[in-house]
Amino acid sequence: MAPGLTGAVIASRTLVRGDGAPVAAVVIRPDDSDANRATLRDTATAWRQLAGSLGATASTSAVHRVYFASDVAQIASGTLGDPDARLLAAQTADGRVLLGLAVYRFDPDGPRWCLGLLATSPVNVPGYPGALTRQQVRGIGTFLLLAFLDDTVVTGCTVVELEPLDAAAATFYRARGFSPTGHDHDLRLSCPDARVVAADLHATPLDADYWVATADRDDLARVNPQWMR
Repeated sequence: MAPGLTGAVIASRTLVRGDGAPVAAVVIRPDDSDANRATLRDTATAWRQLAGSLGATASTSAVHRVYFASDVAQIASGTLGDPDARLLAAQTADGRVLLGLAVYRFDPDGPRWCLGLLATSPVNVPGYPGALTRQQVRGIGTFLLLAFLDDTVVTGCTVVELEPLDAAAATFYRARGFSPTGHDHDLRLSCPDARVVAADLHATPLDADYWVATADRDDLARVNPQWMR
């Protein structure tokens, strides 16, 4: 396998596969480097090719999510060096397998943190053909969400907002304390509630979910306008 992303490790956790096998995982803040940009671009290309090869072997929702993951990887490559954006990557502890990505920004006008994009790798998407449920890594989305909260609201009490990709993602977030903002499908987590959620996640196994994704409509429209339809 090709080497993974390089960067500072900000969290480590043992996740589990569907069959109960442990998976040592870390969340890193990728370095602003040409090598990381190339890795993310190559990942986006590979994931898009996977999506295109699924055809009728996968459900429409699974194909949608794999294309989405590809778009997130492409967007992530452009956030390196962007002073207004932050990127987190979940990968196996040996750095050889990328598990998921999260992109977020701080809006000083809120003030608020906007969790714009969060997605897991295609083989960990529900319904991905050939990836048996017992081999999929559980808790990737929760692990990234926890790292995001630790990096933002735990150190400075600020509201978090996001737009869930679909109903499944909305259910995931609402189960973790997010509530509707009253604007479209956006969800919000107030503070200090965010600190309570972070504390609960630290004390709770993270394998309750194995996929979650959010979509920032402006970010996605720049890469793939079809998601706006």
